[in-house]
Order: sequence, then C-alpha cells, then structure tokens
Amino acid sequence: MYFWLFRAGSINKFNLSSGANIPGWPLTRWLPEITDPVIKDLYRPGPTWVDNSSDWDPLVNENYLQENEEGAQYMGCLTSIPLRYGDVENDQQKELVLFLGAFEYKQDLVIFSPDRQRIIFSMRYALQDFISFPGSKHQYIQRTRQRDNNIGVRVYAKAFFGQFDGDEFPDIVVWRKRYESREASDSVSGFGLYKQTWQHFERDLTAQAASETGITGEYLPQDTSESMIQGWLSANELTWQKGYPSTSECQDHEGELIPEMHDPLLNDPDVLK
Repeated sequence: MYFWLFRAGSINKFNLSSGANIPGWPLTRWLPEITDPVIKDLYRPGPTWVDNSSDWDPLVNENYLQENEEGAQYMGCLTSIPLRYGDVENDQQKELVLFLGAFEYKQDLVIFSPDRQRIIFSMRYALQDFISFPGSKHQYIQRTRQRDNNIGVRVYAKAFFGQFDGDEFPDIVVWRKRYESREASDSVSGFGLYKQTWQHFERDLTAQAASETGITGEYLPQDTSESMIQGWLSANELTWQKGYPSTSECQDHEGELIPEMHDPLLNDPDVLK
C-alpha cells in the first residue's frame, strides 16, 4: 500500500497489486492549533488585516496548501518533498510527515497517523508577509495588503521532541517567535522581536482512554507554564538552532541553517545560537 497527496486537500492510498486508487482522508486544519487565541494572534499579520465586519481569520480559515514555484529556494526547500514517511518525533512509530505551504508566504508541518486516521500534530512553522516599501512609515509592510499602516511581519516556530516532564509519555515543545518591521526612521535595519511563546504538547494514551473522546493518538496541549518549558529547554541545552526544522535541503545548501529562520535582520540573538 502506498500513500499519495492530492494537492494538500487529502491523503489517498494506492494499491500496487490491483492498481486501484483508494479514497483516503481529507486534510482539514488541526483543531488544537487553531483554537488557542494566543497562538491565533501570533499569526495575524496585523490589527488592520481582519475586516471587522467578518469572522475571517488567516490561521483558522486557510486550509493546508501545496503551491510552489519551480526552482525557487525558500524556507530550506522542505516543501519540495511534501509527503514523507518516518519517525520525526522519535517515538518508535512511523507516520506520514507532510511539509505543506504556499510559496514563501506560509509553511506547515503536519504529522498524520494512518493507524489513527487523523492528524496527530500540526505546526505552522513559518508565516512571512513583508516587502520593502520605500516611503512608508516602516521599513517593511505586508506584501498581501500594501498599505502604509500594515506592518511587515515574520513568524517562525520550532519543535523539540522528547520526554521533558519526567513521565513516560512523549512530549513536543513548540517555541514560536513573531517579528515586526522596524520603523523607517530606526537606525537599525530589519525587524524586532514582538512576542514569543512556548507551548507543551503530550501524547498520554492513558488519559485519552479515560476521556469522553477516547484514544485519538494526538499530541494535545498541556497546561504547563512557559517558565517551566523554558527550564526544560535550558536543562537539555536546546537552543533555537536545535529546534525542528533548522537545516536546509536546497541544492548546494544541504545541511546549512534555513536562512529565513536564522536571519541576522531579525535582530534576535536567540536565532544565532
């Protein structure tokens, strides 16, 4: 049995023996990622982005996409091979791992379990909405809505896989950073760190078995303080560059740091270590 991706709209199966395509599963956004208001706000390009007369939200209402420009090298070229199979979270179980995105604008990491027939973890690891616009108040404004008051933004996320809280269940820590453009009058070029968050996910099948929903196999958000999570990273000497993803797969740049996520123009010492 083989799996194939239909323009990021669904995962389908192919029976090599019979040559038959078998309907699989639709890919809709993973609810634990899009229901947290703090995380949703991190990915909002700006306060004027959402029309007050509508409920449209860029993280919630945009499904996973797979749109690439042939030959373009951005965000480490990870979306050039959008469908993979392996054990990315080191839990001794293999899943489908998808790198989906729309050009350089946004990129999503999706882990799908064929056994559970569902997404068990998802993370938008990049949202980049900026363009240099001389004469505006800021050095960069939003590419998608080129108005002077729409500040250019860059949001990146790194995942750390392991067992951090001392129990037997596998954990994922997500460290997110949001940057906004500096003003044109600023003597420093580039962006400034606007906000960062730390979030803990755990796959506790024992707790899931006792819940109303039953065992889903998902990594679910935990009520863990950010100071506790930062302590775990520090104790394990896990820096930004050691998070996932970090290294490029672009031709002639394999193994190098993904430049966008470690850009000196972010003016953030964290990304350089």
